[in-house]
Amino acid sequence: MHIPWRSSQFAEFAHNLDIATVERLRKQKGARYIKANKLLELRRKPAVNTSLDPFVPGGLPRNCYDPTFLQSKSPVALELLNVQEELIEFPIV
Repeated sequence: MHIPWRSSQFAEFAHNLDIATVERLRKQKGARYIKANKLLELRRKPAVNTSLDPFVPGGLPRNCYDPTFLQSKSPVALELLNVQEELIEFPIV
């Protein structure tokens, strides 16, 4: 799912978490359970474009946000977003 404010690193990390969750559930519950209930990716629907601005969580490290998104914001909006300068190292899942 494309989220405009999210950096590619953060998006890849979230995708890897989704995959790891499906694998964990497949091991715990069995492959038949995963197929029968259509978890996570199987239940996703195409994104719906709306005229509303998406919610953007504040206080995340700078490398969680897309650089183009940050550049498009005014100084006041950036101050309200409270971007943390300390970067996070995304673990490999």
